[in-house]
Amino acid sequence: MALVERRNDRTDHLSIFDYITHCIYKSENDRLSLGVRCARWSPTEQVIVVGDYEECITIFSYLTYKKIQTPFEHPQELVSETDNTILKEEEYNSDN
Repeated sequence: MALVERRNDRTDHLSIFDYITHCIYKSENDRLSLGVRCARWSPTEQVIVVGDYEECITIFSYLTYKKIQTPFEHPQELVSETDNTILKEEEYNSDN
């Protein structure tokens, strides 16, 4: 899969994903990384979240597939100010 995007500074970037080998090529910095680990739609199906092997997540819009949140690291558990668990990372078994 290839993703082509034009950024706000009017520069074009190309990313190539290979789901078999989980490799990614990013032309903006000419380096290889381990690539995409998982991709999931939000419960409302308005965003898609992509996780990579560098433990970062990126959020994309469902309308344009453009990034609405740049890659950022996240803890394994997010808790609100009232001590309610917002997100808890758990292992996902794709064999089921």
